[in-house]
Amino acid sequence: MVTGEKTPPVCCFTGHRDIVRGTKRALALSLLECIEKLVTEQGVQRFYVGGAVGFDALAAKAVIYLRKIKYPQLRLVLAVPFEGHYLGWPQEKQAEYAEIKAQADEYVAVSLHPSKSAFLARNRYMVDHSEICVVYLRHSGGGSEYTAAYARRNGKEIIRI
Repeated sequence: MVTGEKTPPVCCFTGHRDIVRGTKRALALSLLECIEKLVTEQGVQRFYVGGAVGFDALAAKAVIYLRKIKYPQLRLVLAVPFEGHYLGWPQEKQAEYAEIKAQADEYVAVSLHPSKSAFLARNRYMVDHSEICVVYLRHSGGGSEYTAAYARRNGKEIIRI
């Protein structure tokens, strides 16, 4: 890299696992539009997702799709709280996760041991490695609200979707 050259900003996603029935398609389209705008207007190429069902999976699939059809420079980093965090999920969600993991460019397990605090550590890790946080919040409470507040306190750009 040439001295003085600015590195492109990095983006992470946080959002609820439960998506309101009947809104998934509209949310997916909003994600595609948001990601494309981040790529074209701010030069974002690297995206962190948390490896959960719901919004995380939707965001990961959107990055993968745009990388495949239009922006091959995009990189997806799958940041998970610990190995095996998905083992209690239904089989179809485990298969979805395996497909996303196989297409991720990088994989990071933030903690060696399963714990509730590992999920929060994963969220902080993603925010700490990003300048922009895309947020899907339908209600207060939970890890997504915690992550959005953490990003805000740390001066990150917040994009609500």
